[in-house]
Amino acid sequence: MATKYKHDVIMENIVSNYIEKDVLNIVVQNIDNIDFTIQDKYGITIMHELFRRGYREVITFIINNKFGKSIYGMEIQDKCGYTPLMLAAGTGQYETVSTGFVHYGEYCNFCARTYEKNPKNIYDILKKRSHIDLEFSSDVFTDERRKRIKNLVEIIGLQCSLTEMFF
Repeated sequence: MATKYKHDVIMENIVSNYIEKDVLNIVVQNIDNIDFTIQDKYGITIMHELFRRGYREVITFIINNKFGKSIYGMEIQDKCGYTPLMLAAGTGQYETVSTGFVHYGEYCNFCARTYEKNPKNIYDILKKRSHIDLEFSSDVFTDERRKRIKNLVEIIGLQCSLTEMFF
């Protein structure tokens, strides 16, 4: 069972370590001692931090070894109303959003709005960030990556349109 102290030590190691491989080692060694629902004073969980950084290998390991198809910990909001996927979208971690969509697309509502804290949803944030990145950072992205980003935004947009039509 995870303790608050053990969780704080693990979170500190993740926050202070900027090499994904090292973070993966920490998570692999402590997977049974991590409570992914514990939030700090800002409402940030370990998943918020991992998604914000775009650590797809670590996220995939956690999904496969801890969560399975459960959205446990994925819809927890920080104090500003952001979920881990919203942070990934807002920081331009497109491949991480794509990983989340592949694993949680049928379970997690990418169109849900957190009205009480944040009137946006993952799609709104992704659409705005990708527009800025693709419009003003054209020299940073290869044509292939630009195409993947546009496709991701269109697919999630289509899911939102269908959700609004039928639910």
